[in-house]
Amino acid sequence: MLKEDSRKTLLKFVMKIALYVLVVVGIFSFVLDIQIHYGNNMYPAIRDGDLVVTNRLAPISVESAVIYKHGGKKRVGRIIAKAGQTVTITGKGKLLVNNVQPAEEVFYKTAKADSNVKYPYKVPKGYVFILNDYREDMNDSRTYGAIKVSDVHGPLLISMRRRGF
Repeated sequence: MLKEDSRKTLLKFVMKIALYVLVVVGIFSFVLDIQIHYGNNMYPAIRDGDLVVTNRLAPISVESAVIYKHGGKKRVGRIIAKAGQTVTITGKGKLLVNNVQPAEEVFYKTAKADSNVKYPYKVPKGYVFILNDYREDMNDSRTYGAIKVSDVHGPLLISMRRRGF
């Protein structure tokens, strides 16, 4: 009789562990996206080695820092324009969205990349225009063009400094 109770208890324990593992895997597969950010393309907001977490279910908006996928690689950038908006980068490095300079915490001179993107650039439906905070690094929409909304994994939920406090 005692062995029967032990088996039931062990089976319940294993089923609970399996359920917890399934829930955790589900959360990290469909809700959260976690990665270590390498590079300083988002400096000063996010530095090399920071751990960034996004919420895939949260809506994305202009000025959101996001994780997105391009060329099979996950990247971090900031949405500066959405579908229907027009992005202009002047010869003097001034960024305009719908002929208005966006309010940013840090104003960087925004250089044009040598690419097929011609300004003024109207963001197509289903796409967003993403720039790095550190505008010297041009691995963003200035080089690639607009990014599909379906390739955006969601806005940053948290950024944890892992080194260099």
